Amino acid sequence: MLVITQLITKQLVPDYITIEWIIQSTQESLSDYRLYILKSGTESSRASEYAVVASGINPQIVYSYNDATVGGITSKFVDYFYKIQISGLLGQGVSYSDYGYIQVAEDRFAREIERRRALVFNLHSGQPLFLLKRRAFGTYCPVCFDATLQRTIRSGDSTCYDTGYLGGYFGPEELIGQLQERPVQERHTMFAAWQDQDAVFYTTSIPALSPKDILVDRLARRWIVINVNSFNKGTHSIGQIAQLRQIEKMDVAYLFPVTY
Repeated sequence: MLVITQLITKQLVPDYITIEWIIQSTQESLSDYRLYILKSGTESSRASEYAVVASGINPQIVYSYNDATVGGITSKFVDYFYKIQISGLLGQGVSYSDYGYIQVAEDRFAREIERRRALVFNLHSGQPLFLLKRRAFGTYCPVCFDATLQRTIRSGDSTCYDTGYLGGYFGPEELIGQLQERPVQERHTMFAAWQDQDAVFYTTSIPALSPKDILVDRLARRWIVINVNSFNKGTHSIGQIAQLRQIEKMDVAYLFPVTY
């Protein structure tokens, strides 16, 4: 039976609450389960006190959910409580996560800043890219993961793309932002020529980037996220800035399929 070890609730933008979950890694197939997002306006441990806001989520494919029913709230503070119901498709039964709590605050200034930033990217300096969200939990890779050693024992595996988890990445998710590439600087060292090709990427707050995620641009180049920081106004994130590094063509990450 799947176990959700963390239920994370956050409001990155005023229009919705993002619910993310971390599942305890397992030998089981995540596709044999479905998730149901439950929400309540009062603190309770009983599932009967919650209403279903999303159902039938395949955890092998999806790692988060955006609850847009909070958009346009008029109260200054609103409390929400979430739980996740885990249902097995093969008779594994039903279980529930602990509840996650968030206090939502309306911020019209953050909403306007986010709108203007998106407008600049969409009409002027932005370009579309795809985000490949790296898996940090899930079903262990059946090819390269050693259950005894609790680590991968080979590289270049296209089953997990060297992440250790079946599928390797979620996605692809489309996003828009501004990619600023530095001029290629070539240095001659005792080991031959070395090139510095890092880039800076500015984007909106959604979807959230994490180190080791991969971005794919329209030239089919793939960039790994090295570091990422966010701009905040109060409790709302209004943008992200990330350091990217171009991946070599022979890297196994290039085998992950992306359709343009």
